[in-house]
Amino acid sequence: MTGDLRDALAAERAIRCRAAREVTPIPGGLVLGHPDLDDVHFLNAVLLDAGPQQVDGDGVATLADAWQAGLGHRHVAFDDEAAGERAAAELADRGWERTRTTFMVLGADAATAAADERARPISAEEMQSLQLEGLRLEAPEVDARTGLVERLVATQILLRATTPSRCFGAGDPGGRLASMCTLFLDEDVNGRRVATVAEVGTLPDQRGRGLARAAVLAAVAAAADWSAGLIAVAADSDDWPQLMYARLGFVPVGRQIALTRRLRRRAGASDSVAGDL
Repeated sequence: MTGDLRDALAAERAIRCRAAREVTPIPGGLVLGHPDLDDVHFLNAVLLDAGPQQVDGDGVATLADAWQAGLGHRHVAFDDEAAGERAAAELADRGWERTRTTFMVLGADAATAAADERARPISAEEMQSLQLEGLRLEAPEVDARTGLVERLVATQILLRATTPSRCFGAGDPGGRLASMCTLFLDEDVNGRRVATVAEVGTLPDQRGRGLARAAVLAAVAAAADWSAGLIAVAADSDDWPQLMYARLGFVPVGRQIALTRRLRRRAGASDSVAGDL
């Protein structure tokens, strides 16, 4: 594992741990829990380190059942890509779903990031409003039935409250904001200042205009001003945003593998949204 991947993964794990209500060390990793947000995978997960201790498919199922009994899901994340892929293959016919997250780090000089006049720092209130609007537009029926959207936004608020962060938005000058992202700042990850770009999103009717790019560039410039030693972003390995990040100078350094089994829904909840965080 390269130093950049190690530190990007460590920064992401630290963000999770600060926000979780329960953090329990186990051999080869950690278990996170947050009873008030128990259907949010990001805060209710088994996190396994990269290293010599490997867990096969049966071991994953046993470990998740032991630590996540009572939850409506099982969720295990592997920092070791190869180990995660092996376990995914063994569990594919047992109702477990695999997701792959590509960790990318900025390879270009952050100080040269071109400014876009459509982007600016935004307040926590502006960020919350944008996120609520975006999620409700993505899943209006889910929002009306379950309140899941509010729990997802509450999770994002909690993440920003427990790790130093800055928010950025983009839209037409003088018009409404339509895109957003968060920059998480960790002063000491294995001796480096690590900035993580996250929570990137654009309202559906405003996509394709380069607004997400503008918001991310503003975050990158702020990370440079903060003297970040590493600027990282995590992207779905099977979706298009990684291509945008690549055009901005981010390069892939490795993948994290997550395995999820959905057992039940909170009354009326939708898998399509619950699995997003």
